[in-house]
Amino acid sequence: GSAQGLAFDYGKERVVVLGEAAMLTAQVADRKPFGMQLPGCDNVVFARNVLRWLSEQGPTATVSTGSNNGGQHGQR
Repeated sequence: GSAQGLAFDYGKERVVVLGEAAMLTAQVADRKPFGMQLPGCDNVVFARNVLRWLSEQGPTATVSTGSNNGGQHGQR
């Protein structure tokens, strides 16, 4: 699938770069939810894991997206 973000260590800091803002928002377009509002979506889990990873100290951890359904979350 297509990557929409990356996470890496930069010196003593950590960086997360996301190419899609809708995955971290709760939106409705044409009365259809997308982003965090999409039923069955695991973007809330992803956002929580990103924040947890950014706040950890020590060796690099893994950022998990939660369940995987082919990367279709957040698409309209």
